[in-house]
Amino acid sequence: MKCRMISAAFLCLLSACSGHENEKGKNTLIIYHEGSAVCRSSLLALTTKLHLDVVYSLKTMNALVVGGISDRHYHQAEQAYKNKKCVYGVNKDDVNIMPE
Repeated sequence: MKCRMISAAFLCLLSACSGHENEKGKNTLIIYHEGSAVCRSSLLALTTKLHLDVVYSLKTMNALVVGGISDRHYHQAEQAYKNKKCVYGVNKDDVNIMPE
């Protein structure tokens, strides 16, 4: 129960962030990874190689959010991160808007 509450609070914080909006053609990925410095620098190097932007870095959760992925290269970028041994998972970053 406590984990669910923390997750819900985290999602609320992410959706409240002004830079978090996911416009069409501005796909973002959340990459969950090991906490090692080697893994982190490897992921940052891959991000640079793919010409992507680091939207934000969640150091306490060992997650990296990258953006600027074109629709055409989205699957390719997703696979590149998934193929890294130190990556636990890759998820599409979505914004859900609640109806008023």
